[in-house]
Parts: sequence; C-alpha cells; structure tokens
Amino acid sequence: MSEKRPVVIIGGGISGLAAANQIAAAGHRVIILEARSRLGGRVHPFRLSDPKYTVDIGASWIHGVIGNPLVEIAKKNELPFEIFAPDSVIIKHDGELLDAELTRKIGENNVRGFFDYAVAAAHAGPDTPSPDVPLSKAFLDLASPVFSGLSPTNVPYSVAVAKVYDGWVGASLDQTSLRWWGFERSTEGPDAMFVGGYGTLLNWLEKNARSHGVEIILNEEVVGVHAVCGPDEEVSHIIITAKNASGNTNTYEASHAIVTLPLGVLKEKTHIFTPPLPPRRLASISRLGFGANNKIIIAYDQRWWEPADTYLFAPDRDSSEGMTLPRGGTPGRGICVVDETSSKGIPALVLFIGADDGDALEKFSDEELKPWAEGVVKQYLGAGKKNADIPPPTDVVITRWRSDPYARGAYCYIPTTTPGEEECTPLDFAELARPVHEKIFFAGEHTHMDWYASVHGAWASGMREGDRIAALLGGVPDGVEMSHSKL
Repeated sequence: MSEKRPVVIIGGGISGLAAANQIAAAGHRVIILEARSRLGGRVHPFRLSDPKYTVDIGASWIHGVIGNPLVEIAKKNELPFEIFAPDSVIIKHDGELLDAELTRKIGENNVRGFFDYAVAAAHAGPDTPSPDVPLSKAFLDLASPVFSGLSPTNVPYSVAVAKVYDGWVGASLDQTSLRWWGFERSTEGPDAMFVGGYGTLLNWLEKNARSHGVEIILNEEVVGVHAVCGPDEEVSHIIITAKNASGNTNTYEASHAIVTLPLGVLKEKTHIFTPPLPPRRLASISRLGFGANNKIIIAYDQRWWEPADTYLFAPDRDSSEGMTLPRGGTPGRGICVVDETSSKGIPALVLFIGADDGDALEKFSDEELKPWAEGVVKQYLGAGKKNADIPPPTDVVITRWRSDPYARGAYCYIPTTTPGEEECTPLDFAELARPVHEKIFFAGEHTHMDWYASVHGAWASGMREGDRIAALLGGVPDGVEMSHSKL
C-alpha cells in the first residue's frame, strides 16, 4: 500500500537507484531528486563524437567477480560482462618496450607487495602500526617484494608501477593509513567490465525504477533537509528543499529520506541538515579521506598503435622530474594507460592520473592538457613512426571530479592521523551508515565498511537502506531478492 508521503532519495547514483528499486518494488511511492541533468553520479557513460562509441569517464571496472553482487545482477538479468585480465606492457621514455619477462616479474612483485606484504605488515607483524604510519612505509620498504630479484637499473621501473597504485586508493600512498590497510573483507578473483560499459547497468536500473513507478526529477539540487517534530517531540516526517536549474525552490514532504550524496559533497554541505547532524557523525565525515582519480581519454578514428590491454608509461629513470603532468607531477611515477580497443572495440586510450597528480591536473586548462597528453602518447606509442602517420585525435575528454560540485572527488579512503588527533578508523564507515532520527538514512560507497571505494559497495549500501525502509513501511519487494548486505 502506498504511503501518503513518499520516500525521497537524494541523489540518483547507483546507491540511490538501488534503494529506489527496493522500496518501490515493495509498493511504496519513491521520488529521486538528482542535481545533475543525468543519472549515475560518479558512474558516467560519455558518448564520443562518433555516436557509436561510449566511454566510462567515471567508474570502469567490476572489482573482484567472486562474491560481487553486480556479477549476480548481471547474470540474472543477462547484462553482458567480460573478465578483464590485461596483457600489460611497460614502455620506456624513448618508446622502447621493456623485456616481457621483466615486465611480468615487476607486475607480480607489485601485486604481492600491495595486496600481501603491506597487508601482513598491517595485521600480522609484531607490532600494530601507529595511526601516523603511511601505506608507503611497508609497500615501498626495501624488504618489500616490489624490489625482489631486480637489478638496481630496473628498480626504477618497479617503483614507477608501485606509485601508480595511488590511483587504486585515490590518495597518495604517503597519506593512506597502513594500520587499517586490508582490514576489509573484499570481493575476490579477477576484475571484469560490462560489455558496452557501465551504461549497461545504469540503463537497466533506470528502466527497472521507472517500471516500478519511481518518479525521477533531474536538475534538482537539494539545499535543505529538515526533520519535523510532532507534538510528542518525535520526528514525524522530513521536509526537503531543492532548487531547480531555473533557481526556483521546490519543497517535498517525505516519510523518510535517503541521503546518497558523495562523501566529498557531505564534507562541504553538512549545513543543509536541520537540526544539525550529531557531533559523532560530523566527526566521521571530517576524518575520512576522499581521494581523486581523473582520466584523460584520447580517441581516434582508428587504432594506429601496437595493441595491448594496458600500458605503463615509465619515466626516464635518470631524471628527477615528474612526467605525469605538463609541469610537475610525482617524481618516479608512471602513467597507467588502458587501450579501449582491446576491451571495448573503441579506438581510444585512457590515461589515469590519480591522487595528488589527479588533484593537480584540475588546475591546468584544457589548452595545456590536450597537447601535453597527445605528446605523451606520441612519445611512448609512436616511436619510429612519422608524425604524418599519426592522425589527430577525434576527441580529448578530461575529467575533473574534484571540481565537480556534485562529486568533489572520486572515492573514500582511511588517511593517516597526526599524533594527538582523533584517529580515523573503519568505525567511521559504520557511523556514516547509521540513520538519524530513524527518518534520515544514508547510502553510498562511503557507508560500506567492507566494500567502500567501489560501485558494488554503493550498490550494496543502497540495497541495505532500501530493505530497511521497505521493512519499516511494511512489505517485501515483489520478486526482488533481499540483499542481506553488511555495513
């Protein structure tokens, strides 16, 4: 039975859509308010100038196919996906490929260092690392597998790969806490990609939501969330104030609200809640880190470079200068590049620029970044080719997620803590998942203790809150499997 007041979901990303489907399928009225002119949030399928090509300029991968709810959804609903087990090459600054066996060894060394050695240092060592010890201390320790079996002349190439792992975190390895590294129970196995990109999942979610009667309102930025108390001083309902693209204000009365704003937006918009959020909630929002990971996508009419799944553009090992930006950049760090031709049949290259370099990228103009990125691609992939043989790109797309007012970054992480300050811990994820007044609920990757910083974490958190509200209102989603997801 429908409620007089709807459930209002603030944000039409993956978590918001997942929650909306659960609640609407149980027979309750749902409204999604989305500030953007599109759904998806940090999942953003982007159509290139050739309309048959769409690239993911936000999230790209399904991380870990074993135990991943997105894989289960894909299989049940015939959403095609493929395992992504990349054939990787390392290219020197002069365009020469590093020996294949050496490349394989460097790749294996870094995987063991990042996912095994650093985790063991955090959880199985004689002492628990203090909160101010960074992940880099273990990962780049001289005893780390990163350096195992490599000659001094080849060590810089392994370090170049290691420093690219800051994109996995979204933050500098010097700012990420070692103490809590690997505490979570992650999905396992290889990564995968949706055939055609994340738009496959997004389109299915939107279609499903609309079929259940979910009302989706775009270009509606929420500027106020007010908990209204009844005569008994208990919160009776929520009044949500939003501004549309024309600057007009609209008001919505809700029985319950789910806030799916990214952590970066929450950090600067805690003032929209009245009464204010509890002090413990505000402290958790402040403590958790929110990283950056940007992309530069360069598309062509056709592939002119030698094929591979991924490339690592390695810096000149004799130079102390950074090569990941037009000026500056992290010294010794390489650039991870994905060939979209191999994975999706799109003649495009995706350069990943994360963490500190990802933030710094946003200070450069397109006029600086485009020729620089084209030049880097020619330097590393065009060695031995004449300029006339390398066509101009059809598209150069540059993301700026930190500057995006509806994202303010990429995904969350646990930062180091300066001695004397209150430590950031996994309990901060649990705190962000707790409802306020039993009327205002929260979802998003930053509210999932095990699957934070992932699309499946966003999905699972939305399912969790959708199940919770559906149970409070009465009714079980019709034909929709309950999620039983963890915080």
